[in-house]
Amino acid sequence: MCRFVSILLLSTGLITEGYAQLNTPLSNPPDSGSRVKPRVQSYDQYNGASNGWKSMDTAFDYVHRYAPLTLQEHAWQDLGHAGAPAKSLLPVAISNPGLRSGFEAYRMLLKAPMDLVYSAQNPFTRFHYTQGGQGLIGLQALHTQNITPGWNMTIDYHSLQSQGLYEHSAHKQRNIQTASHYRSRNGRFLNRTTATWNRFQRNEHWGLRDTARLFSEQPSIFIPRNSTANSSYLHTNHQMHNSYALAKKGGWSNLQLVNQLRFTRERFEYEDRLTPDTFYSQTLYYQMNGCADSFYLREAAAEAGWMYSNQHSRHDTSRHWNASLLGGASDIRAGAYRAVPGRYHNTWLRGSMGYGLPDGTQNTLQLSAIRYFSGYNAGDYLVNMTGRLVKDQRYAGFQWMVQSSRAAFTDQFYFSKHYSWNNSFKPVQSNEWRINAGIKTERHLMEVHYRSGTLKGLVYMNSAFAPVQTDETISYGDLSLTTQSDWKHFYLRSSLHFMGSSNSKALPVPTFCGTHSLGYKGVWFDGVLRIRAGFDVWWYSRFRGYGYHPASGRFYVQQQLQTGAYPLLDFFVNGEVKSLQFFVKMEHLNQGWYPEPGKVPYWSAAGYAFEPRRFRLGLRWAFYN
Repeated sequence: MCRFVSILLLSTGLITEGYAQLNTPLSNPPDSGSRVKPRVQSYDQYNGASNGWKSMDTAFDYVHRYAPLTLQEHAWQDLGHAGAPAKSLLPVAISNPGLRSGFEAYRMLLKAPMDLVYSAQNPFTRFHYTQGGQGLIGLQALHTQNITPGWNMTIDYHSLQSQGLYEHSAHKQRNIQTASHYRSRNGRFLNRTTATWNRFQRNEHWGLRDTARLFSEQPSIFIPRNSTANSSYLHTNHQMHNSYALAKKGGWSNLQLVNQLRFTRERFEYEDRLTPDTFYSQTLYYQMNGCADSFYLREAAAEAGWMYSNQHSRHDTSRHWNASLLGGASDIRAGAYRAVPGRYHNTWLRGSMGYGLPDGTQNTLQLSAIRYFSGYNAGDYLVNMTGRLVKDQRYAGFQWMVQSSRAAFTDQFYFSKHYSWNNSFKPVQSNEWRINAGIKTERHLMEVHYRSGTLKGLVYMNSAFAPVQTDETISYGDLSLTTQSDWKHFYLRSSLHFMGSSNSKALPVPTFCGTHSLGYKGVWFDGVLRIRAGFDVWWYSRFRGYGYHPASGRFYVQQQLQTGAYPLLDFFVNGEVKSLQFFVKMEHLNQGWYPEPGKVPYWSAAGYAFEPRRFRLGLRWAFYN
């Protein structure tokens, strides 16, 4: 789901409504001393996260795979190359509350708002660069500095371009985000403002019919199912958060007035130029001449309310409780190819309350809820309860969520030169439980995570490229085991998921998926060079996975091709010298190791194969001055 629909988070972290927040670990293990560069602090650190590069991390994987969420979700399908639209394979029933567009294929590629909140005593600049086969070039540049002791400005730029495996296949994207974080001298007024632009351009091809072509001696002549089709996706998200404490000292200093503004816009365009359908001996779903589609969705939203936080400390015991209540409204406009623009609205009320047990920063119980009273999402609600308990090196957590939500906007209404529909789907009813427990020492970690839920009225896109809704209640489950072990010069990381769904035709999931990393680590040249070398393996079991529909930018359920049962093996070497980190990597090292390559389930998604063996290198350089 696109992140733009996330309800704005309170600056104190009282409410965690967004998709990314719903899919983070329930309780983080105690910090084991990860090394963070000096003089630069991230707002996320105040919530227990780390903004620095851990000294023995696996070659900063988010540069390797580019999209950070793909590392957290472990199982996904994409179009086989870096930066491609992706579909998570983990069964998740809970979605973002409020308006959702339906362009979930781009969710993993978006820059999230409100991520860039720093406090830099000295100016800080960081560059990322990666390059590899198939024309892959990735660049990230971040600069942050304090204009005054209480005012910070940050800009973050991403770009990525790559050529797909096939003829007429290419991808370009740009992500730009600017942020301002200001706190008054007396500490009573706080302002956070972010402006985010995401731009994507793709040359599509609808994939290949079979993998036999992949082992041709002339890979440059791969012919896709259709001729060149161009698509673009634009996503804009601007947000502002203001809070004001009623008093500088005393009880009233704990009460703050809050207001938040948000403007989001999405636009999807598609154009194709087709050859005659008899050329491929199949019936195409498109008309015979060049066609163009255009769809846009805009939302302007405002919220206002209050939040209260009080903490009582006595010796080594602390108790903390908080509460908040905010009301909001939004204006929504949507339009499509040759369709009369529609105008909608939303009004809602949300609140939260929480209590911290002794050592309240570690042991908490939190309840939050949101309800839509009128407008497009009238009747929608989400209730979210979380708890966390940490004692010494052991930790545990739980989360319970129940939701009623209207289907995504493009599932309900869509009108274009290629496809059109006008549906009246019932609200989707969701219920999900999550439980996790683990133990972490300086060198070892083991965590067990269980998630189970039900979905009634699931909406999905079928093989006829039309959204449909099921009448039955679908049950699903996900049991995962994560282990980490560090020895003197060797390490092992492993994550294994066991999943299931009661309806594999509407909600297909692989039975197993896993990521594993094994390698060597050490410090060379009298501590000057930190180095790590090893193997990464990513895989999921065979199942009838998703296909991709370029004309609507959506993934659909199909029954023709099986995907999975094919591991991807990568070899890497990475190191650190002072503020410079670097890596070299050979991806898909195991290409061609199977005796019958034409029968290997080589698909990343139906019709889209994994990229061939590729060499990639990259570096990250930080400047602290």
